[in-house]
Amino acid sequence: NRTDNSLWIDNFTNNLGPVTLLTTNIGPGIISGPVQYTFSKLTEGFEVIWSGEASVVGNTQTYSMWGHITGPGPNDFLVFPTDARDAMIEETIAPALAAPTITRLKTLTSSGTAIIDANGAVSQDPATALTRTEQTLSIVGTQLAGVTTIEFLDANGLIVQTIYPAVRYIKSDQRIDIPPGILDEEAEGAARQVRAYNSVGSSNLSTDKIAITTGRPVLQTTSADGYVFDRGKELVLRGYGFKSNSSGETQLAYLRVDNASGSAVYPADGNTTAVTFEIVSDREAVLRANSILGSFSASADYVASSDSDATADGSSRRLRVARKNNATGSNGNGSVGPELSLTNGVPLIAAITAKPTITTVGYNITSDGTKSYAQFRRDGQIDINGTALNTAYKIEIVNVNQSSFSTPVAINLPNAGVKVEDNGTRILIAAHTFLASGADGNATDRRRFKVYHTVDNAYSPAESDASNYNATFTVNTQPTVSSLAAFSNPGAFNRAKATGDDIIINGFGLKSVDHIEIVDANGTPIQYGADGNSSKRIETSANGVTVTDTTITIDTSTVQFDGDTTADSNMTSIYRRFKLVGLREAKMTPIAQKFLVGAPPTYSALTGSGTANTFRRDNDTLILDATHIGYISKVEIVDASGQVISGATALASASAGTLPPGVTSNNATRLTVAANAFTTYSQGNLLDSVNNGTRRLRVSTPFGTFVSSTDDNGSFSVSATPAFAANNSTAFAGGGYNGGTGVYDRSAGNLVINGTNFRGVKTIYLTDSAGNSVTDGKISVNPASPPAGITFNAAGTQITLNPTQVTALSGTNFDGTDRRVYLESAADQNITVGSGANNISLGTVQP
Repeated sequence: NRTDNSLWIDNFTNNLGPVTLLTTNIGPGIISGPVQYTFSKLTEGFEVIWSGEASVVGNTQTYSMWGHITGPGPNDFLVFPTDARDAMIEETIAPALAAPTITRLKTLTSSGTAIIDANGAVSQDPATALTRTEQTLSIVGTQLAGVTTIEFLDANGLIVQTIYPAVRYIKSDQRIDIPPGILDEEAEGAARQVRAYNSVGSSNLSTDKIAITTGRPVLQTTSADGYVFDRGKELVLRGYGFKSNSSGETQLAYLRVDNASGSAVYPADGNTTAVTFEIVSDREAVLRANSILGSFSASADYVASSDSDATADGSSRRLRVARKNNATGSNGNGSVGPELSLTNGVPLIAAITAKPTITTVGYNITSDGTKSYAQFRRDGQIDINGTALNTAYKIEIVNVNQSSFSTPVAINLPNAGVKVEDNGTRILIAAHTFLASGADGNATDRRRFKVYHTVDNAYSPAESDASNYNATFTVNTQPTVSSLAAFSNPGAFNRAKATGDDIIINGFGLKSVDHIEIVDANGTPIQYGADGNSSKRIETSANGVTVTDTTITIDTSTVQFDGDTTADSNMTSIYRRFKLVGLREAKMTPIAQKFLVGAPPTYSALTGSGTANTFRRDNDTLILDATHIGYISKVEIVDASGQVISGATALASASAGTLPPGVTSNNATRLTVAANAFTTYSQGNLLDSVNNGTRRLRVSTPFGTFVSSTDDNGSFSVSATPAFAANNSTAFAGGGYNGGTGVYDRSAGNLVINGTNFRGVKTIYLTDSAGNSVTDGKISVNPASPPAGITFNAAGTQITLNPTQVTALSGTNFDGTDRRVYLESAADQNITVGSGANNISLGTVQP
């Protein structure tokens, strides 16, 4: 049932409906659709049946009224009503009543033009003989519509080929055409004649005699049409003309591979190459495995897989075959001489390839003097070289043992950053195509490439020599450092193992770092050791170091920078930075985050130029022995419990790299506080204390603080030599003192003594003019907690005694003229009024 346009010759209205007469609806015409096929009775007595086998190929010579399948290719079938020719109708309506007759044999070109002479003269000239793979044989006669069998006979009358059934070749009752590919090699030869049979009988033997030659082989299809062909396996070829009776070209023996445009790609010279085919029949042949190779030998039974010449590899390939060698070479348009099969209608093979191999990889190489390290730099391009790589569909970075990472590091193909050469010899990977960092590492982390392929997977070469790191490779990208996590004391790295700071470095591409060094602020290495050649460093492979792509964490309780204390900051070399060193350009932590390095100081001993346990701040130097005091920020005198003395000022650094005033550093284990440092740069009077063990020294660094010991080795008193005011009128005052007469009247009020350094005074005396004190003429005092009736001002510049205390000094026995005051410091330093330079007399003391 069909609907169609007006071009269709039809005795019925063009609408859907059953076709009841066999004599109608049989072209010519154009079906515009839709078409509805109803497979049922055509008319009474004619059933639609399938008489072929159940397979795709079926019985290739069995005719069905509705369809005929001759092979596996897209053109190897006919579908009803294509085969419903006029001859079938004629035979159905008017069956043959006589045997067929053959009057002429004509050789036609593919366009149907006769190529033997008009008289039908027999010629053995190959130019006019029938070329069975390229030309059609037309049998002309009568009663041909019912022919079922056609025989070809040689000059001796022997049958060389029989065609049955012949119905599909019947054009009309007067003509049968045998197209190219029906006759086989057995029909070849000179003076061939034809005989036909129908249901009545046989025809006459044709008067015309014709020479039949083979012609070029015709390749119609391969077992790899539209697919990838692994040239390491067999390839089935189907077509005709694979065998011949002609001397020197009895079967297929040569091939050539063309690209889609028809240009030869294999062999490279454009000619054919000898191969060995297994010839199944004139219509089927098998190309042996590994035949398409540059090292192939025509005499070899089997060719081992070798890729000395893989020029056939690539996409959209077409095979061309020949039975004999071409001697003319390429004619420049993709066909070679008269021997090679044509390309018309031959399907393309999607790609030719083989089991891939990776021979070399275009690594970047770095040498440390003992080994050369191959690198796949993800931020740079790299090429993978080998053979048969053209049908790769994924590239993965794997471990040396070929195992994948827990999260595979792979890219699928095609990929915009990857170019695979069509001939399979190279894969070029652009920079930043592999973005994942899972395979990154330093020189000790070795990797390989794995290429996934339609035939088999391939791996880049494994390490052949432990001292040669050029085969396997490390993966990395140029590291960058963005920041350094803050230390507990910002700007100061406490490197102490137990209580120090951990190091956290942030950035990108950090897995390529091999070790971390401490350098000075401008990047100069800091060396240690007797030879001065060893950098202070921590290996990233050490326990306690954790490395990711974006962070390096160093647990300093587990791993330390090697060497001694030479990396510690000191007053002449202050700031440090971390330098990250690997196979790529070394990077340093930001200059804005430069830092001090050191460890908490520990106290050893305190000595000086004075008497043990007493410190004369106006005269004595303090010498402190300790550890890790190369960089000092503050020195101060504290109380017995180590607490700051209220109001006192420490000796503190004014800026980074400067020592506190009055402090000098001999080395990292000793410092000296100069005489008068606490007097000049601090409120010395607040530090004074007359009792031993009431003062201690505290030293501060960016990494910690210590206080001198509480024993005699570290605690002391503080004082300075007391001094009186310049003269009697200023040295003494009070309600009982008359500055004009120089007389102190105990009954009139207090006695006030003016001067300096009085808070370090431990004893007060009254003496006569000779300096002799009367019996019990002294009072022991502690300015911080003086006896009743005696007071010391906070500045240490004034002592006030009430009359009772003056009496306690001397009583009435001391009354008299030219009396003097005698003061003694905690360090046994004293001064007397009127003695020495201070020739000041208290004058007369009276009741």
